[in-house]
Amino acid sequence: MTIESCAIVVILLVMAWIFAHTGHAAIAVGVLPLVVLPIFNLVAIPVSSLLAPTIPTLGVPEVRLIAEVLGLAVTCILLGLIATHIKGKKYRQAYLWVCGGYSLLLCCAMIFTQLPQL
Repeated sequence: MTIESCAIVVILLVMAWIFAHTGHAAIAVGVLPLVVLPIFNLVAIPVSSLLAPTIPTLGVPEVRLIAEVLGLAVTCILLGLIATHIKGKKYRQAYLWVCGGYSLLLCCAMIFTQLPQL
């Protein structure tokens, strides 16, 4: 999922940049937490190779899985923090459901691509 993560990061950053430059800074900030999970996935590739030898019970795929789940947790925390600034309850719930669901599905896809390596 390296290429996919790079594409997701680029697309979301371009979207945030476009929103910010068209006067919709709040929407740009709302899009940015979606970048966290793919970045955690990309950073986990080299970091897992460095950490796996120091932790005898975990291999490289396990460390990557932990990083991906940690990335999902950080994403959800950021989504929750941003959602507190959305005034309408329906809009806040829609933001959390759509962005949280997207992040959960992306994390599941990342995990399922790692399963054959376990």
